[in-house]
Amino acid sequence: MKNYSILLFTLSVFTLVVFSSCQPKDLLQETKDKFFTSNYISYQETALFPIPDTDMVNTMKAKVEILFDENDSVGYQFSKVDETSARIYQDDMLRVVNNEAKMIRVYQPKHFQNKEQFTAAMSNSLVYKKWSPLGLLIHEWEFVGDTIIENSKFKNYYRIARETEVEGKKIRTEQHIFISKEALLERFERRNYNDGKLSQQLTFHFTDYVIDKEKTSLSYIVPNGYISTYGSPKKVAPLKEGDIAPDFAAVTMEKDSINMAMFKGKKVLLNFSVINCGSCKQSLDYINQEDFTLSKDIPIFYIDAEDDHARLVQYQKSMNVPFSIIASAEDIAKQYKVNSYPRFFLVNEEGIIEKIQIGFSKEFLDEFRQ
Repeated sequence: MKNYSILLFTLSVFTLVVFSSCQPKDLLQETKDKFFTSNYISYQETALFPIPDTDMVNTMKAKVEILFDENDSVGYQFSKVDETSARIYQDDMLRVVNNEAKMIRVYQPKHFQNKEQFTAAMSNSLVYKKWSPLGLLIHEWEFVGDTIIENSKFKNYYRIARETEVEGKKIRTEQHIFISKEALLERFERRNYNDGKLSQQLTFHFTDYVIDKEKTSLSYIVPNGYISTYGSPKKVAPLKEGDIAPDFAAVTMEKDSINMAMFKGKKVLLNFSVINCGSCKQSLDYINQEDFTLSKDIPIFYIDAEDDHARLVQYQKSMNVPFSIIASAEDIAKQYKVNSYPRFFLVNEEGIIEKIQIGFSKEFLDEFRQ
């Protein structure tokens, strides 16, 4: 009887081992193994950023390459290339390429306080950024189920990135990754919920993967003939209250020609804003309230340094901008040394900057109520 029990136990263990070995490997773990044991990874990244309360979507595309290198300070080399620029890190050197200006800005350890600071800055680069495949795969994920997207089958995994309550509203951020049968992370979604209702969804597509255990070099080649500059650009002192407001000439979207000299003897408010800016939208939402009426005593101009005429026309269809708009105003933003949005300049009757407001402020905007 004892021998029979031993035989049954042995057969049970053998059956369990055989059965386990026949089970398909967990797809998520297989994906992690594939990505983290490879020497070289490249892919095409397409990011879709919907602009809230509009039917507009910002699209960003780039090609990414990663080459793991044990001899490098941070353990890898990388490049990220889009239509107008590139970032490439090799041999303890980060080069930021600006194709429009035909310029390369070079960062080396000597441009930081110490080597550790340089290493930390490079380690926090795009390779392990929070929404890159490698940055996503380091997390733990819970399996949701199989799903079909555009006639392709994926396994959907999710995690809760944030869950809190703000002013009585329940805020929840979910992250979802979608893995193909080839063990490739091909899609990522960040879903924001407000009281259980989906308020925004960002989507990343990762395609055209090349995963290689043998490749030893990046394919991106730094352009020849570009001007090279080293270290961070010198900081430009911002304009301050009491400075003379720089003069400029521009044409509004209503085709009116304007310059600062035209407003001599009266105050004028310059609102530097861009479409893809949450605080800029907050300002517009506040002004567009039913009980808010703008004073007609002070002309206000919406100056957009990043968006062109066509985008602003489309934006106006969903979001009322109750001021004259100046599109593609990069030069004006440089004159006013604007590096964040929104930024308001109240210019007095003598052409002097009377007040500067950085960011959304109810109190500041209330000064321009009728």
